[in-house]
Amino acid sequence: MEGQRRTTLPNHVITNAMIYVPQAAVGELADYAEEHRETLEAAKDITKKGDVKASALPKAAVDAILRSRNDVVNLFGRMLAEIDRAGVDGAVQVAHAMTTHEADADLDYFTAVDDLTSTWQDASGSAHMGHTEFSAGTFYRYATIDLDELTRNLAGTDSDVHEVLTGFLTAFTLAVPQAKKNSTAPHTLPHLVHFAVRGDRPVSFAAAFEQPVRPGSHGGNGAPAVTALAQYAAAAGSFLGNSHLISSSWTSPELKDLPDTLGQHFDGLEALIADAVSHVGSTGSEDAA
Repeated sequence: MEGQRRTTLPNHVITNAMIYVPQAAVGELADYAEEHRETLEAAKDITKKGDVKASALPKAAVDAILRSRNDVVNLFGRMLAEIDRAGVDGAVQVAHAMTTHEADADLDYFTAVDDLTSTWQDASGSAHMGHTEFSAGTFYRYATIDLDELTRNLAGTDSDVHEVLTGFLTAFTLAVPQAKKNSTAPHTLPHLVHFAVRGDRPVSFAAAFEQPVRPGSHGGNGAPAVTALAQYAAAAGSFLGNSHLISSSWTSPELKDLPDTLGQHFDGLEALIADAVSHVGSTGSEDAA
């Protein structure tokens, strides 16, 4: 902009550790650098050998910016040992997705053909050959949120715990893999969504698939996976008791009748999430599967 000086940020910045900060903090650092432009331009290059701890800017002010958080940091935490009080204990734990059944990787063989072979009088064939691996199946995905930890992380911020929790549950439920999305288009809906609000410890139902399910008589792994999940939920409830189970609920785009072991049925995802979030005042954890 004419009449104003602009700060040009380098393509990368060398630091002693990886730093995860909100997007707003990047702008604040740029503004702070602009404010002290003359000091920075006169400072020595600390990226070269020498005193790498030297700083041209007041360390306390920079550290204060680096301590800033956003909702993502408050949810998933942050490890930043070099700055006091910058570390954040994550309130969310996410398990790796796994198939409920035996699954094999398939090979996608591909070639890339050069369009200029006739111009170069070269008819040797493809310019590149390779393959990628992919698999498809019915997956069990699980995450848990420590509601007490999340409430503590959000204390003193403008964020509302109900809004943050609603955003996370929606994103976790509807998220799809991003890798190779242009060649796989994995935009499917979840077959079953189950939430549990507990007053003591989280409970994963992953052990329901320690013995992989087998397709039903008409094929497909979705129905037998749901049956195995419901049976394990009943076994877990008998083993632990339900005194600390504050709420249990589920929804599905096609299933309407399931055993009571999975809790109350809701007709849609919005109603399910709204009910689960309404129990935030109860201390404990929330399991999403």
